[in-house]
Amino acid sequence: MQHFLQHGSIERALRKDPELNHLHWVATRRPAPQSIVALAMDERADLEAAADAAGAARERISVFNALAVEAAASVAHGDPGFGMMLNGTYGREALALAARHGLWLARAVERPGTQESELAEWPVHQTVKFRYLHRPDDPEEARLPIRTTWGVTGRAS
Repeated sequence: MQHFLQHGSIERALRKDPELNHLHWVATRRPAPQSIVALAMDERADLEAAADAAGAARERISVFNALAVEAAASVAHGDPGFGMMLNGTYGREALALAARHGLWLARAVERPGTQESELAEWPVHQTVKFRYLHRPDDPEEARLPIRTTWGVTGRAS
């Protein structure tokens, strides 16, 4: 704020000012753990296939995710380097439970089965998991990273 008050900005939309963006980023970073040990429970298609093969209702995946969070929390003993990768389809309750336990969290940003991503609103305690997949025979424009309005590069799978 002091920098802006003293120097102003040539940008009408302050989010486009590189100096202010940098100052905001370095001033609001949260401490990060030295290393992360994460249990990945976010592959929706794999979980659905396992439920189908077992003859279980897919709704039970949410219960399974919650049990996995409880198991991870019991191993973590409050260590901030332990966490979970969960999806928003079957992991909503588990995401909330993991946050209450203080686990590191990641959730996929891409919409399952599409080449689109959605990042309109995101809790500060959740890390964005973003997959970048392409095939060697894809046209060049499909293989090249894209630039979003947030300055992140990549293409959803």
